[in-house]
Amino acid sequence: MDNLDEMGDFLAGAHHGERLDPQIIVRFTRNFDSVVIWGAGNLGTAVGSKLLELGVPVSCYWDTQAERIKTCNGLGVTPPFTGDLRKETTLVLFCIGNVAIGPNVFRQLAENGWK
Repeated sequence: MDNLDEMGDFLAGAHHGERLDPQIIVRFTRNFDSVVIWGAGNLGTAVGSKLLELGVPVSCYWDTQAERIKTCNGLGVTPPFTGDLRKETTLVLFCIGNVAIGPNVFRQLAENGWK
């Protein structure tokens, strides 16, 4: 099973509340040169903390309140779509708890050439 299939199974299991091996996510992130967490609030802070604990090299956080937040888990917080990141090799993890914002964020990603 390759990383994509493994990650798909992981996400399906997570959706159903199953207890899963976090190393699946660690292996999946190795397919990318950069990992960005979009959202430096409570959810992004918790996810970033766990990823860093697992050894995932998170590059930075994106947040629309970057001027106010500045850092999260010791990493810089910048406005979305900034930084020296290659779209083709960067994994953006959406960590904003307000699900109503999700469609707008995904539209912004597409409009800015991110997949």
